[in-house]
Amino acid sequence: MNVYHWSASQQVVEKLLTVRGERQRQKLADFFDHLTKDPEGLSEEQFSDEEGNLYHFITFERWLLTYHVDHAVKKVNLLALEL
Repeated sequence: MNVYHWSASQQVVEKLLTVRGERQRQKLADFFDHLTKDPEGLSEEQFSDEEGNLYHFITFERWLLTYHVDHAVKKVNLLALEL
């Protein structure tokens, strides 16, 4: 199985740091890890920009996560985390 790695934008890191409680932050980090196992299969919605880049959306509990998958380097780029 090809496992990807994740990388978080500054916005995602800042949002993660505002989450109250170590347990909740750990649940989000565990979800990010889970996402790397099948990043496109878990996507709930997706869209392409004018350059053809594909972006994905997924919800976890009360959170909406926007991400992009870079297959060349096997990385899930976490772009935005919103309530």
